[in-house]
Amino acid sequence: MDGPSLPLNVRRLLRTNLVVNRLHMFVNGIAILALFHYRVTTLVRVFRTRDTPLLPYLIVLVSEIVLTFLWVLHQAYNGDPLNLRCTRKDYQEMRSFRRWMCSYARRIPAKSPPSG
Repeated sequence: MDGPSLPLNVRRLLRTNLVVNRLHMFVNGIAILALFHYRVTTLVRVFRTRDTPLLPYLIVLVSEIVLTFLWVLHQAYNGDPLNLRCTRKDYQEMRSFRRWMCSYARRIPAKSPPSG
């Protein structure tokens, strides 16, 4: 080998976005817990009194559980915001590779030739 190689990219943690994202997650988490507390206590009251139909409450509760699950999965990307930059040499190599791929993609026919 010629020596130690340069890193392929430079990573930088965005601290302001990190603080804002985590504060937002914390406030939304408290709001979601309060909403679930309200839904569960309402559901218990509906079970006891049997004055109102149960199905609408269950549909809303299940939809909120699904949306909360999707929100939690989405927060993984916001947990540690990074800024990635390619080094100058790698960027030039990638530009030439992209140019080669685009010229190669033009040569591929839209339809496959008939086999037979």
